Amino acid sequence: MKDLNKGMLIYNLKLIPKASLFISILMVFGIQAIFSLKMADFSMMAKIGEFIVSILGIILIPAVAFVDENLDIKEVIYSKAVSPVVPSVIRLVFIIMIMFLEVLTFAKIAVLQGSRFDEFSIVTRVFISAVFLGASGYMIGILSKNIALSYLVSFGYYGFEFTTKGKYTKDLYLFSLQKGYFMVEKWFLLLIAVLFFVISLIYIGNKRAFL
Repeated sequence: MKDLNKGMLIYNLKLIPKASLFISILMVFGIQAIFSLKMADFSMMAKIGEFIVSILGIILIPAVAFVDENLDIKEVIYSKAVSPVVPSVIRLVFIIMIMFLEVLTFAKIAVLQGSRFDEFSIVTRVFISAVFLGASGYMIGILSKNIALSYLVSFGYYGFEFTTKGKYTKDLYLFSLQKGYFMVEKWFLLLIAVLFFVISLIYIGNKRAFL
């Protein structure tokens, strides 16, 4: 049983979209070529983090929703005795961990260059924004099976918040660090993101009955 679980873990980690991972890594280090993080203050880190680094969520998470769409992979996943929810959770947890490490890397690079800011606030808040954007695209992808729509919704919401500056979302403003402080309400964005994931996983679990 232990070998079976280990094998399933390794198999599902291999299914993580390599292109998304590669692009996300390039993006994190590419920021260095565009912006100077040397002696960056809180305001600058918040702006770069929320406006640019948070896009990692859109790059990484929605793509995971379409791994099972490959017929060969779907046949393997749905032929197992284990619920298809399990491999979906494995892939989600792994990709979210990778995303967190990339956000952390962004902050650490700035610190190593002499920047001084509230590192915890930057990392956690940018991470929450990225997770929310990714979760929205993931849910749309799972429900619609339309990869274009999943990215359109995520980028659409990003653009909506970017242009309206929280005029309509108020305390749930995606880029609240732009106001110079962390709003406690941003934790609700994380809860909403978790809800999106739960809805998606429930749908995946129920879908098996119709296959």
